[in-house]
Amino acid sequence: MKKIFLYFSFMLMSASIYAQNALLDSAQLAKKTTFKSIEEALKKPLEVYKLELIDKKMTEFPPQMLQFKNLQVLICHRAGLKSVFKEIQNFKNLQKLVIDTNPFLDIKDILLKIKPLKKLKTLSLGGNSLTSLPTEIGDITSLESLVLIGNKLQNLPASIGKLQNLKFLDIYNNEITAFPTEIKNLKKLESIDAGGNKIKDFDILIDLPKLKFVNYIYNPMEYTPDFAFFAWKNGFLEFEEEQRENILPILEKSKFFQQEIKKDSIKLAKLDETLLNLFQTYEKQKKELDDSTIILKHYQFKTYDLFVEANKNPKKVYALNINNQKNSDLQNLLGIEKMTNLRFLNIEQIGLNDLNQCKNLVNLRTLTGFGNGLFNLKGVKNFKYLYKLQFPDNQINEISEEIKELKNLIELNLDKNSIAKIPDEISELKNLKILSLGLNLLDEIPASIGKLENLEQLILSGNELKKLPEEITQLKKLKILSVKIQKNSASILFTPAQKNWIKNQKIEVD
Repeated sequence: MKKIFLYFSFMLMSASIYAQNALLDSAQLAKKTTFKSIEEALKKPLEVYKLELIDKKMTEFPPQMLQFKNLQVLICHRAGLKSVFKEIQNFKNLQKLVIDTNPFLDIKDILLKIKPLKKLKTLSLGGNSLTSLPTEIGDITSLESLVLIGNKLQNLPASIGKLQNLKFLDIYNNEITAFPTEIKNLKKLESIDAGGNKIKDFDILIDLPKLKFVNYIYNPMEYTPDFAFFAWKNGFLEFEEEQRENILPILEKSKFFQQEIKKDSIKLAKLDETLLNLFQTYEKQKKELDDSTIILKHYQFKTYDLFVEANKNPKKVYALNINNQKNSDLQNLLGIEKMTNLRFLNIEQIGLNDLNQCKNLVNLRTLTGFGNGLFNLKGVKNFKYLYKLQFPDNQINEISEEIKELKNLIELNLDKNSIAKIPDEISELKNLKILSLGLNLLDEIPASIGKLENLEQLILSGNELKKLPEEITQLKKLKILSVKIQKNSASILFTPAQKNWIKNQKIEVD
């Protein structure tokens, strides 16, 4: 009898251990509580599946964390970490590890320590000032998502080709000049964000069998016919208005264009208007031309029905365009919160009046919203990866101090609003190239404007300005300055130093 009792006791203990170590899927993890501090988590250590430590100052993980035997998601942001303990290997079911904005990290040491974590699917090392990525990254072969946004990487190691399970690669805003040849080995790669680098040639990506999305803007690339056709076919082709006449001839030179569409049966004088839209690639549509049919894939959500169609595959929606919908609240578009891969969002004249209504869309790269009823930019801090923010013709009366959180912002357009003051915090946007604040209520420009070291275009026309600060002459990259004022107002008087600056820099002024 005693043996039977011991046997059942052992079985119960084993079952308990198994339950504690069960690997959860994404749906199960979503239901688990996210603990926001170690102190809070220690009260229920076996219930800790997700731990998020933001602005918690620590140079290494405290040993008490070893009590979190069920830990599967660990996020450590802006903590000052220098290393992680070797015992991180005890978290056998860790699926997601985010160590962002910890610039003193020894990345090689971390990669060596997490190598035994065979369940690790997501690794994020964004904003850590990395100039190189150790070859040991190739040893983390379980990875499906690798995020290296906002570093100073000049290249990717050849060992990255060992990541045979990788589906998503984010290298946005680095200094990478070329892809390694070994990237061709990533047969499962579905999406790559390579915007904001120094890459000239993207052709190496064409043969990746599952690749469906590439962000390549803000690179010094030239369109090659094969990559242009690859991008067009998959719906992420992007080009400037002035390139319109040249894109089709480039496409027609592609061997893929010749193979898939008989040239002699198609007589296009210009690209279909849908190709001018950034938001292209969801519903298959047909267009009749000379008795031929071209299949165009494009995101074009101009009616509520098409939005519902997108909801059938929310994880695959990268770009969304909502026009002329009389919704007073974006949350009325049920399901948008599930579009966690959304990168490009355009919301025109839908009555959006609070950016916090979009707060779950944390992966946005561009956010535009002409003609809404937006009063301020509170909530913009949720979109830390934005490089383009455009809200012209709204009712914005102030630029929130939260603007300083958009470290990756390249273009800010708030024309035709009611803004009376530019906050000093705007000076922290070191990557900003275009600042457009025309037709507002500005009567002065802060001296801090001179700290925008990469600014190329400054649009201030249609305000009530009488002078500009001397610090504006610190803008060494400025090419265009628009200060045309309202009718019946005195013209802006430039100081001698400003006149010399304009002349020497050959700045275009109106």
